[in-house]
Amino acid sequence: MNVVITGAGRGLGLEMVKKHVNLGDNVLALAHSITPELDEIRKGLKAEGSLNLIVKTIELADYESVQNLAKEYTSIIDILYNIAGIYYEDQRCSLAETDMSKALKMYEINALAPLNVMKAYEKYMTKGTINLIVSSEAGSIGASWRSSEYGYCMSKAAVNMAAKNFSNATADKGIQTILYHPGWMRTQMGGDRAKASSESIEASTSADSLFNIVLEAHENALQGKIDKTVPFVDYQSNTWEW
Repeated sequence: MNVVITGAGRGLGLEMVKKHVNLGDNVLALAHSITPELDEIRKGLKAEGSLNLIVKTIELADYESVQNLAKEYTSIIDILYNIAGIYYEDQRCSLAETDMSKALKMYEINALAPLNVMKAYEKYMTKGTINLIVSSEAGSIGASWRSSEYGYCMSKAAVNMAAKNFSNATADKGIQTILYHPGWMRTQMGGDRAKASSESIEASTSADSLFNIVLEAHENALQGKIDKTVPFVDYQSNTWEW
């Protein structure tokens, strides 16, 4: 398969890189920077003579760069993982203390950047393609319990709408769009609170679930079985309200 992964430098994105290269898939890994972990995978494959991993650094907020990079791509995409995202721990605060510039940055990276990636790579999508977008339960309006984190929650609700609009436009072509809540992961984005909590999970745990969800969806999509409602599921296969 041909796979494109954003946020490939660490966390869930890095775990999905590992899974797909181990499967022998062709992977285009897009990252803000080449982390030591991603570089180790790349060097290991290169030493083996493998050419199935291409790593590119890119700023997803630079929309022209994303469009230009996509012009270098020439293959049909089987799976597009929109995983890259940001969160500011200090924005777990009241509205009075909310930093609007940080809220705008989260909206730009968490909502507009995935939309830009989808725009750039849509021409490589066909029947059976899975367009996976990492959302969050924080983006569920129906299940919302928060009284803070305005920028993050709004950015995830916005990307949910982007997923629905894109699905409305492409589902009849056999393209399956899925929203995925990965859980509270012990990653850099999850921060110290996640690392110290018994309620959080390892990125590899979420990756195992995501891998199974996506592979099953890909097989269904190839058979013409498309869920036009846009599944919004978590790592435990629970369905979330919009």
